[in-house]
Amino acid sequence: MFEPFCTALNFLGETASFYYAAHVTPLHSHNTLQVILDLKGAFLFRTAHTNWGKHKAIIIKENVAHQLDTNKSLQLIIYIDPSSLVARKFKNDYLADGDFCDISIVFSPLEETLIHSNLVKPETRSIQLLIQLIFDRVNDVGARRLNHNRIAQVLQMIKDTPPDDLSINHLASKVFISPSRLRMQFKQQLGVSLHQHIIKQKILSAINLMINGSSIQDAAYKSGFNDSSHFNKLMIKVFNINPSMFIKENQTFSIIKKNNSFDLITARV
Repeated sequence: MFEPFCTALNFLGETASFYYAAHVTPLHSHNTLQVILDLKGAFLFRTAHTNWGKHKAIIIKENVAHQLDTNKSLQLIIYIDPSSLVARKFKNDYLADGDFCDISIVFSPLEETLIHSNLVKPETRSIQLLIQLIFDRVNDVGARRLNHNRIAQVLQMIKDTPPDDLSINHLASKVFISPSRLRMQFKQQLGVSLHQHIIKQKILSAINLMINGSSIQDAAYKSGFNDSSHFNKLMIKVFNINPSMFIKENQTFSIIKKNNSFDLITARV
């Protein structure tokens, strides 16, 4: 098992957040409410009293012993002060009858860009917007679902299709319209071009592979790029940072064990 990939904690008000991958945690607990969102596929989770299950997003009550298996994916983890107003609302709405609860959240491509931009290059204002966005979604799940079934279907296919097989022609054939019409509808409804969205998904796939131990060259090839140079140029264009610098700036962190629990303290390995 690789050392866990863990970005630095970003403290903001009554929250702390970070991105986590490539690890199976021991059984542990936190003195905070916890929200875990998967950014690529799904993670595995269990408590001391439940079996392993696959999840996309969950809220966990404070002081609940649990394990997380990142499952070769990438998660955004948010800790929330349990005495805060937002934590009390979440517990009232979701945790009145249990220690954790699945939540269903849909993000638009532009909102996903915000989420992934903070992974690559975190900024305080951007993190503040991201946390507020997620809290708004949790407070009003389903309030901003996509209205057009065809585009929603395309977005799901993009997530489910191996990145090296992604093409606009393939997607258009699956929803029975021409590639040009699909490009037009996608842009009209989501405000971003389909080509740009596919490129971003391929870059994020490569980032996920690097986080989980792949070399830059292998990650580029498996994510549908012609070579690592092509991947390097597009990652700089989209995120203003190259793959080597991204890995260097996100050296592994580990959570320090303290009194048989895990504190919100990190240290470079």
